Formats: sequence, C-alpha cells, structure tokens
Amino acid sequence: MISGFLAIDKPEKISSFDVIRRLRRILKIKKMGHGGTLDPFATGILPIAIGEATKLLEFIANNDKAYEFTMKFGVATDTLDLEGSILGTNTIMPSNESLINILPQFLGKISQIPPKYSAIKINGQRAYDLARSGIDFEIKAREVEILDLQLLSYDAEKFEAKMYAKVSKGTYIRTLASDIAEKLGAICHLNYLRRVEFGKILEKDTISLDILEKMVNNGEHITKVFLHTTNILDDIPVFEVSVEELGKIRQGQFLQKSLNLPDSSIISLIHQEKIAAIAKYESGLIKPTKNIIF
Repeated sequence: MISGFLAIDKPEKISSFDVIRRLRRILKIKKMGHGGTLDPFATGILPIAIGEATKLLEFIANNDKAYEFTMKFGVATDTLDLEGSILGTNTIMPSNESLINILPQFLGKISQIPPKYSAIKINGQRAYDLARSGIDFEIKAREVEILDLQLLSYDAEKFEAKMYAKVSKGTYIRTLASDIAEKLGAICHLNYLRRVEFGKILEKDTISLDILEKMVNNGEHITKVFLHTTNILDDIPVFEVSVEELGKIRQGQFLQKSLNLPDSSIISLIHQEKIAAIAKYESGLIKPTKNIIF
C-alpha cells in the first residue's frame, strides 16, 4: 500500500470528511485521514495522510495556519458565516482607516470564545448539535495567537473587506472577524474563507480532486504529487539516521546521542529524506515511539 501526504484544494459545499470519502473511492484505499477540518463553505489546503502517514496526523495539528477571508458588514448570522440564519442587520460600514487602525489590537495572544456552531465538545456533545437543538450553553474562552493580520482590499459599496490572517492552532476566523466588527461598533459575517497556508504547505502545493481523479484514470502515479514528508512536520526537530541506526529503530532499540534539546522533546528521524520514526529524546537517549514505513 502506498503511503504519503497530499494537499487537497478543498472545494466549497462539501465537508472535510466528504473529501476523504471521495478519495477512498478514487484511490481504492481505506486507510487515510485529514488534518485541520475546514467548514463546508470554506476552501483551500486540506492535508490528507494516506497509509503509514496517518501515524503523523497528530503531529501536524499544532502547525500555524493562514487564511484569506471576506467580512460582509451589515448582516449578522447565528453561525457567523453565510450559511446561518440572519440575526440582525444595519447599515454600518467601518471606514478603511478604522479597520486598518484596529487590527494591531488583535495581534499576539488574545482571548477568544469559539462560536456555538463549532465542533467543540460540551459534556461529550458537539457544540453545533446543541446549538441546532436550541439548547442554551456556554463555551469557555481560550487563548489563541494571531501572528499576522492584514486588510487586503476594501469595498464600501459592497460592505466588504477582504482580510489575511496567520493564526495558531484553535483559532476561529469566524469569531476573529465578528470580534473585529464588534470592536468597530458594527456587525458582520464571513461570506468567503480560504486556507492559504498550513505550516509549510502553500496553495501551490495543492491538487484538486478532479485533477487527481483524472491522473488515476490515466494510470499516472499519484506519488509524484505527494508532499515532502519532512516539510509536513515543520515544528518538530529533524535528525538523519544511518542504515545501522535505522535497523535499531525498526527493532525498537534506543539510540544514544547527545542532542542540544530539552528532555522529553519530540523529534522526527529521517533516512534518505523519508521519515523513519517519531521519537522522544530523554537523558541522552532517542526512544522511538512510532515507526513509519514509507
């Protein structure tokens, strides 16, 4: 069975798991998963792990992500996006200058309350299921980090502002947009959301489902569009191992090495530019925790 990572350009109007369903049909492979769920109306980078690569999904969850999104002022919805029910309208459109001037207040570590229409679990139940059932509940604020925030374009006539944000894990762009609008005495919802970066994965690295299906139908090898695995784990230190060391790793043996890392550091071990294992570094020993067979 083939193993590796794909970056799918997720189309709108389908869920992230719908992408998995279609890929399983196209590739005739069952063992796969995705990283970083995108809402159905959102598009852009959706990392897909196939085969042995699924063992690495938990390690890409912390990757920073970047989005382009459009704030539609004057209309508030219960889901904070275009798919929700309208809660209110007005004619307030913040000026170009006020938008630019407010953005620095949202940079760095901020407190954010995730939307009620989200996949967060409340007492074992998804928040969106509770919200759809009309059950009242509260979601606790969480700390997230906004690494970059820019105004890309502004259209007062359409009541729209297109933005770019680079954010940490767990940040809700819908909430960020709503909070910006509230700070300006306005209301808004998102009518466009696209993930343009996922760690080191960029839009140019993606492939559409339609093109991938054509490749398979034409008998082409999909491995040629696989991502370089060492680029996937962009926040984990990488260390090369020899053939002899690789053999020991495969047998579950520890490697004795002096690394300039704190104890309990998670590292990836590579051989011939392929990830061979994930390991923990403790007391001068590299202890394999996951063997990866590519």
